[in-house]
Amino acid sequence: MRNKILLVLSSIVVIIGSGILNFNEFLMGSPANIKNVMVTFLYIIFWILFLVIGIKLKSKILLKYSLAFWLITLFAAGMATYANITDHSPSIGLPFVACFLGQWYGLDFSINNYTVTNSIILLISLLMSATVIVFLIRIGNEIRLKDTVIRK
Repeated sequence: MRNKILLVLSSIVVIIGSGILNFNEFLMGSPANIKNVMVTFLYIIFWILFLVIGIKLKSKILLKYSLAFWLITLFAAGMATYANITDHSPSIGLPFVACFLGQWYGLDFSINNYTVTNSIILLISLLMSATVIVFLIRIGNEIRLKDTVIRK
């Protein structure tokens, strides 16, 4: 349990730290630099490892937390993509965009198109959410199967 708490706390530190490190360029729309690329790369690696650990531990709590994170990121990327396509900025999505998309600013280093970048984030978030859901279902099925075997 202690390891799970440390993992969740470290994820919060990673979200905030990555956001801070990429914030100036993200806010000003400056060209992304190598620092932003490294921050984004490490951010993605962290979340992949988080998911792998959650799966290995068969931790529904970690996986549900991960699912919530990816769904919020999906929402933020969807709002940003909508804003880029329509030139209309829905104010409800602004806090989510500010908190959950700055970490991804390193993608702009090679892409340099906000609509494409946000669409990539949207796709990654969708894939990660689907992966988490699949493993939550598998873990739930394993638990039910064990209960059935024990009762017989």
